[in-house]
Order: sequence, then structure tokens, then C-alpha cells
Amino acid sequence: MASTVTELMRRRTMGTRGSSIDWESMYNGLCLQTISGDVVLPNGITKIRYGLFYGCTGLTGLTIPSSVTVIEAYAFQECSGLTGTLVIPDTVTTINQAAFYNCTVLTSVTFGSGLTTITTTAFSG
Repeated sequence: MASTVTELMRRRTMGTRGSSIDWESMYNGLCLQTISGDVVLPNGITKIRYGLFYGCTGLTGLTIPSSVTVIEAYAFQECSGLTGTLVIPDTVTTINQAAFYNCTVLTSVTFGSGLTTITTTAFSG
């Protein structure tokens, strides 16, 4: 759930007293295998950082806000529980290498009209 992701981020970046999350600077393995279910990323972030959800096998659904323009490399690599339809908003222009590598149970991806760059390995595996 979105509140779970926000709480995990808050604790990881500031401890229990902090309240502001710098989503733009987070990278490499947010979940540490602790996220399960659907994730709704907060509006206002412009990129999903390198490896942010790498290996989150419990992640089953994903909502990307329309503020995102870039999905960096390895952002959702090995999220093998991510299922259903993934919708890439019109604002996303770039999906980098292995961003969704080994997301083997995705049934479909809807690409937005703003997409100009997608690497050949973005959805490999």
C-alpha cells in the first residue's frame, strides 16, 4: 500500500522523527523484500531512481504518477510478483536498461504517448 511505502521510506531516510521524504535521491533497493501488494508512488516525483525497487518480489501492482518523466535502470528489476497491466503515463519519456528485467508475470504494458527512448533490455527476461 502507498502508506506502507511512504512509512518505509520515512524510517529508512530519517528515522521515526522525520516527516519529509526525498524520493528523488533514493536508489538501490528500497524494499529489502519488505514491500508486498500494490504500490502507488506519490505525485511530484520526476524519476524513479536506479534500482529503487530491485528485487521486490512481493510487489504485485504499480501506479506511476503523471509527474514521472524517467524510469532509471534496474528500477523494478526482479520484481517477479508484478502482475496485471502496467500503465506508463504520457509524461514518461525514457525507460532505461533492465528497468523491468525479469518481471515475468506482467500480462501487458500500455505505453504513454511521450515515450521517446526505451532500451532493448528494459523488459528483458
